[in-house]
Amino acid sequence: MYAEQHDVYYYLTVMNENYPHPAMPEGAAPDIIKGMYRFRTGEKKPKAPRVQLLGSGTIFREVIAAADLLKGDWGVESDIWGCPSFTELARDCMRSRARTC
Repeated sequence: MYAEQHDVYYYLTVMNENYPHPAMPEGAAPDIIKGMYRFRTGEKKPKAPRVQLLGSGTIFREVIAAADLLKGDWGVESDIWGCPSFTELARDCMRSRARTC
């Protein structure tokens, strides 16, 4: 990367838990690089309550479990967003004056 002057980074997580990570959604790679991607979309139900859940790292499994709990126990649909880089989101926001940060 350095020798070829490529601006890339690798995300490495070190923790004490050993668990399988969910598969990357189809077409999510460009949004992952930007810092936030849609992991899963809740069902489209008219008049059903809906929330947006965000998470990253080890807590992401709990975000998925929360979406399942909200749907099963209270009928609340959830869109789940993975946020591997809040720093990249902030940079993108600062670059674009058209968006509200």
